[in-house]
Amino acid sequence: MTLSRLIIFIAGTLFALDFRSDEGAYFDEILSLLACILSGCYLLVQKRLPIDALVWLLPFAIFIFVGSIRGIVGDQSTRELVVSLLPMLIFFISTMVFAVLAKREDKLFLLKLVCWISVIATISTFVQAYIINSNGYDLQNIRWRMLHLSLIVLFAFGLCGMLHTKVYLFRFCLMLSISVVFLSLTRTYLVCFILMWFLALATLPVRKRFWTVAISFGFIFICSSLLYLNLETTSAWQTRLISFSLTEVDLTLATRLAEAQYQISLLSATPVNAFLGLGFGAESGYGGVFADIVYATLGEGSTEDKGISGFGHNMYIGFVYVGGIFGLICIFRLITLFYASLKIVLNQKAQNEVETNELLFICMLSLGGILTFGLAGGMFNVRSMSFVIGMICGLLISLVNKSKQLSKV
Repeated sequence: MTLSRLIIFIAGTLFALDFRSDEGAYFDEILSLLACILSGCYLLVQKRLPIDALVWLLPFAIFIFVGSIRGIVGDQSTRELVVSLLPMLIFFISTMVFAVLAKREDKLFLLKLVCWISVIATISTFVQAYIINSNGYDLQNIRWRMLHLSLIVLFAFGLCGMLHTKVYLFRFCLMLSISVVFLSLTRTYLVCFILMWFLALATLPVRKRFWTVAISFGFIFICSSLLYLNLETTSAWQTRLISFSLTEVDLTLATRLAEAQYQISLLSATPVNAFLGLGFGAESGYGGVFADIVYATLGEGSTEDKGISGFGHNMYIGFVYVGGIFGLICIFRLITLFYASLKIVLNQKAQNEVETNELLFICMLSLGGILTFGLAGGMFNVRSMSFVIGMICGLLISLVNKSKQLSKV
């Protein structure tokens, strides 16, 4: 292994280790700083910055600048401002690094690297949840600690292994991602997985769809039958899925909507807020009619009586909440990158190309799942999740540009 590959393997592993230390410990921030330094060393070794990635990232650079200034002017606490800003900087750096990697490294190495980082991130988060809960799993209390955005990438690897490449490691990724989501009692990831499955199905030739649907329904039937077994997890799933019909309150959905209404109300308060946002570190809370449901359930003034500072749970509203119109441009960048990659994959299917670009297929599915997850999950609030998004976007920028160049030849 060359020095540059070793550097990026270590940096990727450090980013993937999503340690969540106690407030004031700063252990996780130190890990992220070391990973950023190693990433900078990799770019220095390459002696060339990815111009196409820098052009694509220009709106994000303006967004970071505007959000930082608004955070300082808005008297946000220094710690909240830095903690909220750091994931965005990590996204920026990782996008550049993986754009360079996609140009200089072969596809097999990139597949191994992305798979390694995703597996490490998933297992690390799962083990930490076990340790934090005193060597046990109280699923209702720590299920959010078991989750990581790398689950979406692993599921994309699994779909690629099921549809295109018969690699046992990819099938292991499929089982790992489904198992963790099953144990976490989280519906958002299930929705992402279903949409990714339909998206993958749309990229298949018609003759392959029948067998794929048959195998998938057989797998779903086996998983659904587990709900009738007397297991703690399946019992918890039954309670969670039918909780709304029993109590007429879906607390998870209520908190997401109340937080979105609070952010929208602040954005619409003044033209400056609407145009420039409220900046990094801006606290979020609950507002509107759904806030009454949240307060009645949690109790007003409780430790959970506010949303996540910064982006919040909805990525789309969160970008505008932090950076105003510049955040809206960033969202447009992400959506157009996904559309461009999807268009290339669909064109390959239309031309009946025998060989499928597995890396492009996995990154396209992953970004589609990430954009779906962004409707209800906070991603740019967590450093390791921002790294995963940057990893996928950096690879896609180079792969899409390469495909466009080849199509012109």
